Amino acid sequence: MYSDKIMQIFANPKNVGTLKGADATGEATNEFGEVVKIFINAEDGIITDAKFKAYGSVVAIASGSTVTTLIKGKFLDDAINVSNEMILESLGGVIDKEKIPSLKIAREALLLALKNYKDKFGEI
Repeated sequence: MYSDKIMQIFANPKNVGTLKGADATGEATNEFGEVVKIFINAEDGIITDAKFKAYGSVVAIASGSTVTTLIKGKFLDDAINVSNEMILESLGGVIDKEKIPSLKIAREALLLALKNYKDKFGEI
């Protein structure tokens, strides 16, 4: 049902939790009631830390872990370019079509966190 890569990430997700005093947060939900929340800290335009919390399926949790891993150390304006395709590729490239919304909410949460950062600090 799920690739070995997805199951590995789900079983041992990275960057789980919250960041007290996070510079920005973004939370997204989908039609299945799944929720992913992304927390980011940045300095000099570079994401220094990122964490996530998720309520949902294997894919939602694995996607949250993947997104935070992909953006750590990136410039904020580069993080905007993290695509659903990049997330999917990092998860091993194959998921059932009905799980695509579970993958997409991690990116939506990221984009909302970046918008929150821009609203607070006026820059990305």
